[in-house]
Amino acid sequence: MAEYRELPDPFRTELAFGRPLRDGLELVRAQQHLGTTVVLGCGPCHEQFLDGGDSVDRDLTGEAILRAARDDNALVVDLSLSRIIWKHTELRTLPTTRATSTGTRHKSAERFSIENGHPVVVVSEERKTITVFHGGRTYFLLKRSELNEKIAHLRYAVDHEPDRFRKRFLQSALDDRLAELNDTDLQRVAWAPTEDAQVTGRSSRDATSQAPSTNTGMVDRHDYLLDLGKRLTEGPWGVTVLRGIRGIGKTKLTEAVLADLERQQADGALLRVSRHDVHPGSKFDVATLVDHLEGGPDPHRTTGKSSLVRLEVALRRLGGARVVLVVDSAENLLDRNGELADADLDEALQMLTTGYEHRVSVLMVSRREPASPNGGTWPTAEPPIILGKLPEPHFFTYLARLAPAGSGKLDNLSAADRFALYGKLQGNPRLGELAHAVATVKDNPYDLVSLTDYLQRVDHRTVPAELTHLLVEGANPVRRRILEALAALDTPVHEVTVAGMVKGAKPALIGAELAVLVAQRIVYRMEQGQYVLPSEDGKVVMAAMPRAKARSLYFRAADHLTPLRHPNPREVDHLRVYFAEVDAMLRSGEFGAAVETMQGLHDILGEWNCRHLLFERRKKLVGKFRNDLHAELVNLDALVDIYVSCGKYEDADTAIGDALRIAKGKQDDLSTAKLHTNLGALYWEKNETVRALGYFELARTQNERLHDPKIDIATAEGVADCHRRQGHYDEAIRHAELALEAAQHSNVDDLRGFAVSRTVTIALKLARWLGELGNSSGTDRYVELARATSVTDDTVPLRAAYLNGFAIALHHRGENELAHGRALEAVDLALRQCDPVILLEARTTLCLLHLESGEVVRARTEIELARPYRRKYRSLIVQALRALTAHRIGDHRTAVKAFRRLFDEADKRAGRDELDFAALDMRGFATCGLHLHKGDDLGPAVTDVTKARLLTPPTPPLVDRLRLMVRELDRSDALRPVLDVLRRPST
Repeated sequence: MAEYRELPDPFRTELAFGRPLRDGLELVRAQQHLGTTVVLGCGPCHEQFLDGGDSVDRDLTGEAILRAARDDNALVVDLSLSRIIWKHTELRTLPTTRATSTGTRHKSAERFSIENGHPVVVVSEERKTITVFHGGRTYFLLKRSELNEKIAHLRYAVDHEPDRFRKRFLQSALDDRLAELNDTDLQRVAWAPTEDAQVTGRSSRDATSQAPSTNTGMVDRHDYLLDLGKRLTEGPWGVTVLRGIRGIGKTKLTEAVLADLERQQADGALLRVSRHDVHPGSKFDVATLVDHLEGGPDPHRTTGKSSLVRLEVALRRLGGARVVLVVDSAENLLDRNGELADADLDEALQMLTTGYEHRVSVLMVSRREPASPNGGTWPTAEPPIILGKLPEPHFFTYLARLAPAGSGKLDNLSAADRFALYGKLQGNPRLGELAHAVATVKDNPYDLVSLTDYLQRVDHRTVPAELTHLLVEGANPVRRRILEALAALDTPVHEVTVAGMVKGAKPALIGAELAVLVAQRIVYRMEQGQYVLPSEDGKVVMAAMPRAKARSLYFRAADHLTPLRHPNPREVDHLRVYFAEVDAMLRSGEFGAAVETMQGLHDILGEWNCRHLLFERRKKLVGKFRNDLHAELVNLDALVDIYVSCGKYEDADTAIGDALRIAKGKQDDLSTAKLHTNLGALYWEKNETVRALGYFELARTQNERLHDPKIDIATAEGVADCHRRQGHYDEAIRHAELALEAAQHSNVDDLRGFAVSRTVTIALKLARWLGELGNSSGTDRYVELARATSVTDDTVPLRAAYLNGFAIALHHRGENELAHGRALEAVDLALRQCDPVILLEARTTLCLLHLESGEVVRARTEIELARPYRRKYRSLIVQALRALTAHRIGDHRTAVKAFRRLFDEADKRAGRDELDFAALDMRGFATCGLHLHKGDDLGPAVTDVTKARLLTPPTPPLVDRLRLMVRELDRSDALRPVLDVLRRPST
């Protein structure tokens, strides 16, 4: 494949970095699920070779290329390569023209270029490559990171090549690479004077004349400095991730960027710059984010209002003002899976990325790759900046700066030693600092040569730990025990807890040693006066201990954590100590105590629909209770519930089978009945309604002599759900009322939380079902019951569920403004509790409200925020609204995919239960969308919607909702046969 340097002028010039054409192509490359085709240098001849599209005359800019890419098809640029003259067009080519490329877009571009002589550039949607077709040849454009890496290697090769002719050849290749970066980018490469500067005739002073004047102390980071500064102040706006391993230089880079931005402020730039360091255990939430955006805390902030709404207001107030916020050590905001732990903050960052017009840049500086727990796009909407290792010459330049004058430490290393040491330290500045410290500490037996020899015998993965051990071995006994205590606790704690773990040392000495460790940035001190050792460092400390000593220390840590539990947890953050306590129990081998503690969390997490937070911990316990089958059953039963809630049905089936074998072997009738209830829930989730109903009824029969109130409530509610799924509203309401009666009569203390939770949930189901039948008085009665229960019992935070139920009831009555306010409050509370079920329902309610008021874009935003919480084959209305809103905003490709997916899911549900009237309605709606886009036969839609009406008594709100959706889909007469069915009185 040919390279950029072989392209003819003027195309080579315009495809260099820093030119509008290349900027636009790189913007498209950075977007997920986006590609484009651009025809270059097309004159008056172009129209006869194009099919459709729009004639335009506008400046060629990077943003214009990005906008055009979102419209699909090709873009045409004029002969001067400075104007866009055609967009949204298809390229007319002959199928007989031979093309070597794969993929429709690439084949079409290659054929067009061959037939008409114009260069055609393609950005691949899937592979994220930029390919240029011209003159029968194919050219490939590197990413900036790839280009910088090649330049670094060529620089080093030029600097160390002894052969004069080979050096000239390498220099020519280097010049070609630098030309692609463009002259301004050439200035970004900062080097000490070397022979390559003499060869090119440029001095190092010339090469850095346009770099920021900040003395950063960095080596080979100036290109990152300018690139990052440009992105933060010129866009694209939203969230940018700066990622790199520990010690690689992220903080130094951000400090240099901030210093440069602050100089711009001093020079009169309209720019607000802010920074927030996230230490382990510290708080960075939406309120803190908004404070930074607004320039400081708001003393008049009204409590109880949605923090996301406050963010929306803040963004609107900013208007076009530029704000840069650097969030350093953002890895401390992530959970063990690398996902942002604060769901509220996740929503806020997604809003910054996709929701509103603004000029805000948030830089998330992290050691780990962040992910959105809800499938949001903010971590990857813009390409992350990955700070890689220093090239070898720069790495040793950095080490040389650390060495005391005249120490000669580096001079003792041979070329082979340098190569070996660089490989072991992986070009990481922090590892270089540790190695240098080991080699220069007084009385240490190592110098750089002997240390290099030692590290040669160490696996590269353990090098950080080995270096840490070499430095920590000299710590005094008290300081070492403090580190061990904090490592075992593995969560922020106050000094008194540390003192309790370190016996035999006076509190004053503990405080003094903690102060030293904080000053050395080994231990962090939180704003609340708590201390924490980063988990990764703690693991190194604990791994060095004998196993028996480590287990004993974890056991003591669990004992010291128990009194620190939050007395009345209201949100997931309040459970931090519980989780740390469970982890300490698991690591100490106290599995029974771990299960007991997790059972204490079981109902709390169940109320918030987030028992999955214990999934990994429960999974570790499977098979650990050979001498305590009751504990094994308890853990398996809870694990089944998590599997079902996460849609892992095969795993749930296996776990239930294992549990049933244990229960039947023990002749444990109560556990058997509970497991049959779980089987009913499993088949309900799998949409096999008849089998679910059978297991619920079996468990009810078994419980007639057992009289377990939980089984009474769960099975009656399960039977009610099954009947409502099939349109049997009378039976559904009767069994739901039985479940509600059982819940209200379960006043035993250890059941109170569960009973109150089910009371609210079942009352809201009854309110919704009666509302669907048009019974507003019954709806009001049960909504009031849910409200009274959720506010009078302070131990159960069920207000989010009530608020959403109230919003639905208000929506049914047409009081949409009030419904909107309640739904927003429900979202806010559900976010704090990490409740995906209520978030899904409340976001769906907001989408429908916006749709009814004609705010399609806002409806689209809400349903996209709801989408990550939906499980396949469940909540089909969410998929239907995604398809509808995509259709309304003109995103036809997404709409077709969504309608097709909706049809497939609804079809499979209807195949498993032919009486599932909601699946029939949604399959009919999907057919309507495919009829408009793909010309599918509309007859099956009429049949599905008609059958659904026959399966249910009159349900005016449901019919009105479906009619609204069909009308929004097409306001002509194309879907009139379906609307006619929805106008008829239900039978």
